[in-house]
Amino acid sequence: MATPHLVALLLSALAIGVVVGVGAVWVGRLRILRRRQGSFRCQVSETADGPWRPGLAQYSAEELSWWPRLSLGGARRWRRTDLMVLERHPTRLRDGAGQPLLSIACGVTRGAEAVPELYLMLDSASSAGLTSWLESASRDQGVVI
Repeated sequence: MATPHLVALLLSALAIGVVVGVGAVWVGRLRILRRRQGSFRCQVSETADGPWRPGLAQYSAEELSWWPRLSLGGARRWRRTDLMVLERHPTRLRDGAGQPLLSIACGVTRGAEAVPELYLMLDSASSAGLTSWLESASRDQGVVI
């Protein structure tokens, strides 16, 4: 018959194993996301004043994807042809490498207007890459001239 101490020890070992396993999956996920082409560190907010959620973003041919750093869940996605940069402001904040961060207000196009819907905080190199990626998107709306 098992003693209460043995049961407690086994449950503790199981809990530690689960925590270590989840941690390993989380670290592996971050490593894989960082190695993807077009990925960059980026904080996201729904308002200009925050709260800011850190994560990793990646642009692909059709969309911008963003994965929260403290989650094992899926990505938020925005279509490339719908996004546009509305404003860009320097902040007093710096990233881990000491680079200054920019706050970028992005809009989702609706006809001729763009409504601010997404705020990004990222370094200037990532901002330049994101802006270039957005500007190179085809805006063809099926118009024949």
